[in-house]
Amino acid sequence: MGHLHQTVLELPSSVATPGAADPDAFADSERAALARHLNWALASDEHASASLPIDPSCSAFFGAVANGIVLSKYALRVDSTALDERALNLPGERGQLLGREDMLQNQSLCLNAATAIGCGVPGLTPQQMVDAPPSGQQRALQLVWNMVRSALLNPIQASKNPEIHGMLLAGEDPASLARYRPEKVLQRWVNHHIRGYLEASPEQASVPRTFRVTNLHADLADGLALSIVLHQVAPRRSAAEGVSEAALASSSADERVRLAIEAAELCGVEMFEVDAADVLEARPRMLLAFVAAIFRTCPGLDAQAEPEAPASKRGRRGNRSQEREEAALRMWMASLGLGLESLSSLYEDCRTGVVFLRLLDFLRPGAVDWSRVLLQPRSIYERVQNCNRAVSVARQVGLVVAGFSGKDLADGISMYILSMASQLMRTHACQFLEALGMGDADMLEWANCQIKRHDEAMPNLRNFADPQIRTGVFLLKLLRSVAPECAREELILSGTTEEERAQNARYAISCAHKAGCTVFATWEDVVEGRPRMMLCLLAAIMAEDLRRHAAEPVDKDLPTPNQS
Repeated sequence: MGHLHQTVLELPSSVATPGAADPDAFADSERAALARHLNWALASDEHASASLPIDPSCSAFFGAVANGIVLSKYALRVDSTALDERALNLPGERGQLLGREDMLQNQSLCLNAATAIGCGVPGLTPQQMVDAPPSGQQRALQLVWNMVRSALLNPIQASKNPEIHGMLLAGEDPASLARYRPEKVLQRWVNHHIRGYLEASPEQASVPRTFRVTNLHADLADGLALSIVLHQVAPRRSAAEGVSEAALASSSADERVRLAIEAAELCGVEMFEVDAADVLEARPRMLLAFVAAIFRTCPGLDAQAEPEAPASKRGRRGNRSQEREEAALRMWMASLGLGLESLSSLYEDCRTGVVFLRLLDFLRPGAVDWSRVLLQPRSIYERVQNCNRAVSVARQVGLVVAGFSGKDLADGISMYILSMASQLMRTHACQFLEALGMGDADMLEWANCQIKRHDEAMPNLRNFADPQIRTGVFLLKLLRSVAPECAREELILSGTTEEERAQNARYAISCAHKAGCTVFATWEDVVEGRPRMMLCLLAAIMAEDLRRHAAEPVDKDLPTPNQS
């Protein structure tokens, strides 16, 4: 039965995994920069402090993150809801250090939580994180980088930083900035300050009037753009301004870069520090993080009120519930190993139709005629053409697509994008059940049988919308049955109050991650009892149960879905 676990959680061997690790290996200086950042970010953390400061040398770095505590705590800086700290195994709870199994459980929690917030690395295992074999070290560094990148860049959005609207050009639609990825916002920001410097200093002749950057790596390597930005954001008549002026006056790239880094330090940029070699050798990861740290510390933009969206576009993106569903669907897509790890918004990234076509072809191999697909559509007409094809294929494979057309998808209308994506995720879960010869009712029976083995008084779950699932108690009891080491009985609350239900739900999601389940439901989904997400959550728990029993001899007493 081992292959059944692969149906939900593991990547098929025929699927390439772009993004499993960056093709460019991490340099020693990059590992050192990541270590410095973790030391800075977690300096005041009670539980991570025992592993700090992290020595950037190879063995010491991987030894510091081996127990799973440091990166689990850092995951909470990426997303405060990434995991529930109660699920972490911490040293000293039983008067002893963490054993290997404790560390493996922590790493399972960390890796699955990272995947659920968009930072996962396909192919990276808890064993590799604990043992740090040479074959897994680059993947481990990729995980750390993914998390650091998200922590630094996620806040750089127009919706979270209204001052970004201060970069709007005359007549430019504010919605255009709202669609920018953080990297593009940063590039726009660098050019904004370059433009401001040139307008304020028309007499200078060292910088061409047309000078702009087109990327955040090669174009920054000589330190000129960085020096201009730091000159613009440094407080007037400060030491930082003086150093940045010296950098601009230098004809040596080496000296200019050294002075730019010094100016950043004087501006208080501690969030992410780089070496001169990282800049001069144009290391993309390091320069992206450094520019993000400068932006986060001293953006040099005037406070702005967020422009009001036109009446025709208000409410287009839906409510908080839709935002959670969109994020969960995006993370599900990222987990499939199809090169979709960089999706930042389904409403924007699915408008070409290519993402939906790739998912359809993954779920039903051969369903898409790729010779008729425009992989890089350049016009709305070509996008609609692709989306029409996606709707047609979806109809052929049994999805309900009545009521919307390819143009609705190409226009990025949220309700139709979510409808299509959620049906695809449900199809993926159902394929797992079909591989077992089971349906929804069989899964419910399996779950109820598992519960009865440990708590006969627990009422049966009638369907995926059963109100009792909202308390979190059923899920935690189920996890206690499947993976008793991952959920503590004394932490299960009655669920009679709203706060207790929320605490149970948070704990249940983290216990599922700790047990090895890749799930994308949030604690809010549990409290609200969203049937689609509960189906996928139970499927993931069932997959883990099957994986655990795959190598064991058949037990005639083991409850099965057909057992009465």
